[in-house]
Amino acid sequence: MSKQAGKQAIAVVLAGKPTSDVLGLLEEKIKSLKHIEETVYKTTGNLDGFPDIKTEMKIENLVRAMGSVLAREQNYIDGARALGLDVYPAFSVSGGNKEAWLHDIKHRIAVISQKDTLDQLNAFKTKITGLMSATEQKEMIMNDLAAFLTK
Repeated sequence: MSKQAGKQAIAVVLAGKPTSDVLGLLEEKIKSLKHIEETVYKTTGNLDGFPDIKTEMKIENLVRAMGSVLAREQNYIDGARALGLDVYPAFSVSGGNKEAWLHDIKHRIAVISQKDTLDQLNAFKTKITGLMSATEQKEMIMNDLAAFLTK
């Protein structure tokens, strides 16, 4: 099945479902994407010579930042070897090692990549909620409350 045919099949299935069910599916997808945003960073995000990676919106700047970390680590190792040091402190730049910066930069790219999808899902949620009758909205709220109280 082609990707387009799959999307059409999903649309047909959703069109036949009650509005509250579709809204529930949207909520699950939004929750799964919000998990990405809520992941904790391992560094301060302030890499010397770069804007704060926690707010950076350009992937190419994040790639440059990671390249800088990798180059700095290699230069550090080369420097230690040139000095004839067999034992030296672990590499760290701006309060994080290579692995921490790699984690944070990958995380930021994931946040940027899913932002448009999350915005679209929230827009659909708003539209669908506007189509629901007062009775449907009440039923959905009561179901959510029941689920909350039985946790």
